[in-house]
Amino acid sequence: MLSIPLEKSRRTLSSIALALLAASTAAAQTRIVVPAGTVIIVRTTSPLQSATAKTGDTFETNVDESVGVNEYAVIPSGSKIRGTVTLATPATRQQSGVIEVVFDRLTLSTRSRAPERGDFANWCQASRH
Repeated sequence: MLSIPLEKSRRTLSSIALALLAASTAAAQTRIVVPAGTVIIVRTTSPLQSATAKTGDTFETNVDESVGVNEYAVIPSGSKIRGTVTLATPATRQQSGVIEVVFDRLTLSTRSRAPERGDFANWCQASRH
């Protein structure tokens, strides 16, 4: 059995903790956040109509214009955003149809997926007025 003096093990643990903190700080500094309220111009890849849409249906959109933050294109054009229908009321002769949706998945045109599902859905909901 290997025995390490207590003082030396404390220094080793402190060094490891400091290294992890430095790595975490470096990673946090490279994170870019799209501000709440940012408008993302998208186009549906197939028609979305109140007469045929049902709660739970999913649909894809394509990002038409890149979204930039601090001179970086963080959401490049061509990226895909998935939406889910949360409410669909068909139009009648007296009233327009209603479709409510949430966007829950972003797939960048580079094929990487970001952010996590819940984060993106919360971000979209928080930025709604």
